[in-house]
Amino acid sequence: MLSIDVPAFREWLSNEFPRNQHGILEGTLLSWHIANDPNLFFGIETEEPPYEYWATQIRRRLVVLPDTIEGLLRAESERAKGLKVFSDAPKTWTYFRAWAEGDPPLHPPPHRLPDGRIVDAAANDPV
Repeated sequence: MLSIDVPAFREWLSNEFPRNQHGILEGTLLSWHIANDPNLFFGIETEEPPYEYWATQIRRRLVVLPDTIEGLLRAESERAKGLKVFSDAPKTWTYFRAWAEGDPPLHPPPHRLPDGRIVDAAANDPV
């Protein structure tokens, strides 16, 4: 599992809203199971375990991850360097971008309904 979090954002979120209102941002800014990455195929086709190959591929993917808030936003907006994980959570990024650009949201983050839909209402608001 690859998870990206921004401590300053997490601190702001924790100070603004109770944890039960963190919605889709409860764990991290984003998470991605690396086995779902099309560039990191984890199938085994021979009797030899390809662990060294996997480690090399993972290192290549990790080295291109941005290490600043600006870099993270740029990568998301440009879909740069094959970081497809950013496109899977547009409501997460809209919320994070508002905070990062100095216009922090006044409402709690969106949350996921039991049927998988993501709604803008806080987890404890009626839908």
